[in-house]
Amino acid sequence: MLRYIPTYASVLLSFVSFWIDLKALPARITLGVSSLMALTFQYGNVAKNLPKVGYVKSIDVYMVMTTGFIFMTMMEIALICYLESENNQRRKVKTAERKREKLERLQM
Repeated sequence: MLRYIPTYASVLLSFVSFWIDLKALPARITLGVSSLMALTFQYGNVAKNLPKVGYVKSIDVYMVMTTGFIFMTMMEIALICYLESENNQRRKVKTAERKREKLERLQM
């Protein structure tokens, strides 16, 4: 049971990036990567203490799932940053169009 607590903490730590501001991209990435690295080291320590067998153990499945959760957190960061940049570009185009329309009205 004690082997699972550090992995819970790593996954929960990676979920903290959901509450960090969008503009703090380096903080979000650092949090995700450090969580992923911590989980990798934890699995290495667990795996070396277990016997070598030819079948998949439940701890292997658990570690793959927790790694998947952290990886999906990183994918969410990438998706949100992409959508935010697209939104900013649209906003810039709209602002430029409004300025152009104002100038046209003033020139008439």
